Amino acid sequence: RWMILFPPEVAQVLMYACCSLYFGPAAKLTTVFLNLMTLTLLTLGAGLGRRQIEYHERLAFVQVVDEKTRRVQMEHRLEQLSEPPAHTDRRDDELTTSDGATNATGDLFRSVEGGQSEENLEQLCQLGYKEHWLVPVADLRPLPNALLGSGGF
Repeated sequence: RWMILFPPEVAQVLMYACCSLYFGPAAKLTTVFLNLMTLTLLTLGAGLGRRQIEYHERLAFVQVVDEKTRRVQMEHRLEQLSEPPAHTDRRDDELTTSDGATNATGDLFRSVEGGQSEENLEQLCQLGYKEHWLVPVADLRPLPNALLGSGGF
């Protein structure tokens, strides 16, 4: 960012020099030269100060990012150490795919599909309420003046 400010800094010093030499009094060249040197030193000092501030801000940002990265890595390690790995007899390819054949929910759905009993349907409804994918009828309240649908297919 500081490179963007370099041309205006040089331009202000040169503009002062040109304007004071062209429009200024000819008898006081020493005053113009001293003012030009003072402006140059002030501009140089301000520019270097801005550059130092930007350098330290960037350095502080890098340190904060590095500290946050290390903190996240340590928290991840601690979480992995605190949770014991789940041991199972199934192979890795069986763990990545689920066709419903390996869990109790899958058995429940298959028993309802086969039409085995109304008790299984009741168990499926209880599971739906528990997992919040089945909404109780009491929670459904359509708006009295709202149009729910129209037309046909």
